[in-house]
Amino acid sequence: MVFQWLLAFVVIGTLIVTLYSDSLAAKKKHSSYFKTVQKPTGKKEREAAIPNLSQHDQFFTKLNAF
Repeated sequence: MVFQWLLAFVVIGTLIVTLYSDSLAAKKKHSSYFKTVQKPTGKKEREAAIPNLSQHDQFFTKLNAF
């Protein structure tokens, strides 16, 4: 019984230490670092380069006919 209580205290202590250290290491969303990383300056949105696939229409029409 004593071993079970001791083990429970160790597990709970480890959980508390892990959660506390994780909260210290996490980047806060209101920090200036997070804002600069989230919205970098000088970057533009990338446009998707979608190729023209109509040149393959005859092939796929024949393929679907089988």
